[in-house]
Amino acid sequence: MEISIQTSGIRLSSGEMETLREHVRQRIEGTFSRIKRRITLVSVHLADVNGPRGGFDKHCMVRVSLGGATAALAQGHDHNLFALINRVSGCAARATLKRLKRRVDTTTLRKMSDTSADHDSASGIDHDAAVPVRG
Repeated sequence: MEISIQTSGIRLSSGEMETLREHVRQRIEGTFSRIKRRITLVSVHLADVNGPRGGFDKHCMVRVSLGGATAALAQGHDHNLFALINRVSGCAARATLKRLKRRVDTTTLRKMSDTSADHDSASGIDHDAAVPVRG
């Protein structure tokens, strides 16, 4: 699992920026530790939308790329970057797990359907044949 971190408009000293990046790395690695083998890339975008004016202007977007599937996405706004990263990474993990579960369910249904069709054709059952209705 590769982690990509981009920032835009966030004014921090180099030490504070490194602390922020380390927090992001630790949070992403901890949050996705159970499923990291199935994830190819986690992109974290942090931005200060309003600049020095303050308020709920920090934006965080986490995009989780899965091999061969549509990426999961979570985003949010807050004034505290650390709390925002914690919240959005948790949302991204839940969205990713949902997507993986849906993918497994779809694959399982396809396999069951294929197995059922193979079994029916071998036994001579025709599901398209008309069935008489008795009244």
